[in-house]
Amino acid sequence: MRPINKKAVIISAELTKCTDKTNKHNTDILETLIVKHGLSYKHLVGSYKGIREASFLVEYDTQLPLILDWAEKLEQESVLLLDEDRNAQLFDFKDQQGVIIGKLQAITSKQAIKLENFSYCPLNNQFFGVL
Repeated sequence: MRPINKKAVIISAELTKCTDKTNKHNTDILETLIVKHGLSYKHLVGSYKGIREASFLVEYDTQLPLILDWAEKLEQESVLLLDEDRNAQLFDFKDQQGVIIGKLQAITSKQAIKLENFSYCPLNNQFFGVL
C-alpha cells in the first residue's frame, strides 16, 4: 500500500452470518459501487475480531457520507477511517460515532498474527495494523 496522502476508509462487505457465496456477491457489489463512483482503491485481506475477510482501502475527498451509507446498507458493524497522516478512527454504526484508536502502521507478519485486527495488502505483500 502506498503512503496515504488522502483520507481513506477500510471497508468490507462480508458478514460472519453469511455464506461464502453471499459474502463474495456482497464484496462484488461493493467493488462495483467503488468503481462506479471513480474512487481509488486497493484490495486488502482484513482480520476483524480475528476473522479474515475481503476488504478495501478506499480513498475519498467528499464521498465519506456515501461510503458510510454503503457500509450501513451492507450491515457492517464498523469501518476504519484514516486521515492523511494515517490516524485511525473506528466508526461504529450502532453508536454513530468514531473513536480514535491509534495510527495505521506497517507491521511484520509476526506482529499481525498477534493482533486481532490487521490488514494485508497482497499487491505488495505488506501487513498493516493500528498501534
